[in-house]
Amino acid sequence: MTRLMETVPSTVFESSLKELIIEIEQMIHTTTNLGVQEMCVTLEDGKVVLSGHCRTFYTKQLAQHAAMKVLGTDELVNDIRVA
Repeated sequence: MTRLMETVPSTVFESSLKELIIEIEQMIHTTTNLGVQEMCVTLEDGKVVLSGHCRTFYTKQLAQHAAMKVLGTDELVNDIRVA
């Protein structure tokens, strides 16, 4: 990966990352029927972090599974608050 990052302009990775975040956000919105408010998807320490708030733990879990479906992995942090 380091060699690849040296030969490919960083804007390619930034663009791909933005597209991935948009895809995750759209999947969460669709899956939860807009159930997560003030949703934010970020990348911290190599992991995707979900934040925002929702009304039920079920919606929080749906959001997590939606993100995992897009990522193809469970390497994420679900900081969505249930309120």
